Amino acid sequence: DEYAPIYHAAKETPYMKFYCGDSLCDWPARVEENQLLVMRMRRVYGNQNVSFYSIPGATHGSCTAPSLAMINYELVRVARKIAKQGKK
Repeated sequence: DEYAPIYHAAKETPYMKFYCGDSLCDWPARVEENQLLVMRMRRVYGNQNVSFYSIPGATHGSCTAPSLAMINYELVRVARKIAKQGKK
């Protein structure tokens, strides 16, 4: 099925993070499909540019705010790392 996330698994991708709701609160297949995609990319293709986060207690619609906070944290972390490299 060309619309399934696993259909798009690849060895080389940009840096990607998948944020999903909790499988106990959200549609379980949605979370599992994204986990399967990330695990296939990491284990089968050796792609370490992808990661998966399930947000406890969140649904597909309510994981936006926590996801944005996590993305902001990651951007700040990467920016600091780049800044340190520039000072060397």
